[in-house]
Amino acid sequence: MKISRKIFLSAFLLCCVSALPAWAADNGENKIKETEEKVAKEIQNSLEGDFSSSSEDNALKYTKDRFDLQKKLEEARNGSLEAQNELGEYYASGGSGDFPPNYQLANQWWTLSANSGYPPAIRNLGCAYYSGQGTLADVHKASRLWQVAAKLGDADAQYFTGMAYCNGLGFFRDVYSAVFWWQKAAEQGQDRAQCNLAYAYARGEGGVEKDIKKAFSLWQAAASKNNSVAQVALGLCFFTGDGAPKDEARAVKIWEIAYSESASLDAAKYLGLCYALGRGVEKDEMKALGYYTFAANRGDEESQKAVEELKLKVITAKKALIRRAEIAEEKKKQKKE
Repeated sequence: MKISRKIFLSAFLLCCVSALPAWAADNGENKIKETEEKVAKEIQNSLEGDFSSSSEDNALKYTKDRFDLQKKLEEARNGSLEAQNELGEYYASGGSGDFPPNYQLANQWWTLSANSGYPPAIRNLGCAYYSGQGTLADVHKASRLWQVAAKLGDADAQYFTGMAYCNGLGFFRDVYSAVFWWQKAAEQGQDRAQCNLAYAYARGEGGVEKDIKKAFSLWQAAASKNNSVAQVALGLCFFTGDGAPKDEARAVKIWEIAYSESASLDAAKYLGLCYALGRGVEKDEMKALGYYTFAANRGDEESQKAVEELKLKVITAKKALIRRAEIAEEKKKQKKE
């Protein structure tokens, strides 16, 4: 396996689902099966301050230290759009795992806030329609909600709108529009937008001129926010000398961060290569085998081949050592005789 000097646009078509909030990427197995009537009753009770028949009462005892539900509900009833949105996030996440998510109730709160034009709620509602959590999946509606929030300045919505254009989700595929929205989001420090925009500059696509140094700068910014995709790309820049001074040891350190903090498959694969060849680090085939095995177990075909090759090499080396030891022992016996 080799590391190419060309940085390809492989992450330019990143799957939108992987970048969604954790609740929106849920596979749906934990959905609460409630009727629309019960959901409507729950939100009405919460608006009136009656917790007697609401799941909010049960949720409160689990999250008093981390989320003041009663205070947040009071703020929401008094018209706080931010509180209404936060309640939606609270129910969608199941109080950060303290109780089963209630997506339908979350969508009710987001709808209430979104109807008053609150950008984060509009964006979250878009995520709900995209993933089909608590509602019927509707990619077209999701993309248009993201675009509305994007125009209102929400950085995450701008990123999602870029993804929608890039992947043809609800819009005709348009890389130029994708880059436009990623630029807007990147200017606000949105790390995933910075990362995707960097790939556009690395290839000179989407209406921007090829500028590997600009790409490096964007990856560096995203990597500083612990974006593992950007960390892998940044490591490649140092390893190959594209956009940055060639420094293989620094590349290894960056990949080790991406692997240890984010369990990055690509970082593991490149670390396996570095340890196998002694590039930027002292050669260590057992460490290489460990990194390759991690990536191989997650479906990386190149790593799977590398594992087999290294295993064969290690086994052969062990056999050679054993044979040398046996020969040495035989020679000792012969001398004694």
